[in-house]
Amino acid sequence: GCRFLQPLGPLETALIQRGLAAGQLQPWPVAVYQLSKVGALSPAPSPIPYWVAPAGLNSLAKGLAQDLSVQTGGRVVAIDRRAQAWQLHLEGELNTPLQSRAVVVAIPAPQAADLFQGRDDQEALRPWLRDLATVEFDPVITVMAGYSPDQDINLPGQAPAANGWMVLADPHPQLGWAALDSSKRPCPTYPAVVIHSSASFATTHLDTVDLDALGGQLLTQLADALGALARVLGGAGR
Repeated sequence: GCRFLQPLGPLETALIQRGLAAGQLQPWPVAVYQLSKVGALSPAPSPIPYWVAPAGLNSLAKGLAQDLSVQTGGRVVAIDRRAQAWQLHLEGELNTPLQSRAVVVAIPAPQAADLFQGRDDQEALRPWLRDLATVEFDPVITVMAGYSPDQDINLPGQAPAANGWMVLADPHPQLGWAALDSSKRPCPTYPAVVIHSSASFATTHLDTVDLDALGGQLLTQLADALGALARVLGGAGR
């Protein structure tokens, strides 16, 4: 779900530099636009560079795991610390936990907090768990739309040097973000657009069953600003 990387701090900068050195990342010279709440499109400044992985961002994770022994197929249901090791309790194997010197918890905050609740000797984790409890999430409906290879879906007046486009839509009532996602790939087989709804739109439609109809609404809203994007090959999801 990570759209791109930006050097917003020392950890991100180090990760980007490592990905560049390994040939896993490249700059994304995307043209950035702002969509107003009434649907007016205007160029937006973009002082911080964007970095993407042509083979997908999971290629960056795979590169980081090259020298690690990876075990899959087990669901961790609890984590605690004993002596100098972390213990990871697997579903169905609570009495034989895995042990590790370090743990990276790369899941949403509420799920991460659940892994550490009710365990012994968690005093050192209390400040971290309090921070996790303050994390809030907004809902979003995402549309992934594909187009014919011969269909031009660049924006009117888009800078020739730009590789694709990205639209920042806050505070639009229905749209939150959109981009020509296929421009992250060196030789895409067809153009692909990804759209994120606004949080208010997603909240209103949390229980809507027909996601394709919702995706159509968001595509229509975007088309009003970007041009005809009607012949889609994709769908919507939460």
